[in-house]
Amino acid sequence: MARPEEIRTAIETSLDSEEARREAAIGSSRAVVRDCRRAISHMVRTERPFDGMELLGPAKPLLDMVSGPEMKESGILEDPLTEVAEAVLLSRVLDGRELPLPSETGISERAYALGLCDALGEMRRVVLNRLLRGELEKGMEMYGTMKELFSIVEGLTYPSGMIQLKRKQDVVRGLLDRTAGELAISMTTKRMSTGSGELEP
Repeated sequence: MARPEEIRTAIETSLDSEEARREAAIGSSRAVVRDCRRAISHMVRTERPFDGMELLGPAKPLLDMVSGPEMKESGILEDPLTEVAEAVLLSRVLDGRELPLPSETGISERAYALGLCDALGEMRRVVLNRLLRGELEKGMEMYGTMKELFSIVEGLTYPSGMIQLKRKQDVVRGLLDRTAGELAISMTTKRMSTGSGELEP
């Protein structure tokens, strides 16, 4: 039988190692979230994509950490990886490219699904910016992309204790409805201004 001090040392060594990994993950997460939010804001404002590898590069340490079972269970990395997914997916859309599979990015399927919902919210901002510039057709095009991509997550039904997806699904449905209404108003206004929407006497 091991001596009490040996058992204590074994426990302490293991927990110290886990704590160090958690602290490293938290520190890396803050930097990744900050960089992704800046990238997302830039992309929405300019409608210019970032290079996918440029976005995934700073997240590489976090992607490596996901392999640890305690990290998967703790959920520490879910928020930053959701931000990474949001930025990568928005960049692909603005670049006119097909979305990658989760396995092609190294991002977990759950973070990918949550990030896609958030990316759809940013795409709505792009639609509104286009409407403000009078680019109705381009706004309609982005709205069509939003509807197509929402079909990926729309039918996913899982317990909230497993993945916090339902709330985001509901938010995106509301955004799609409001965006459709705003596009309809813009379309009607455009028709009226050109005379094509005038009623016959």
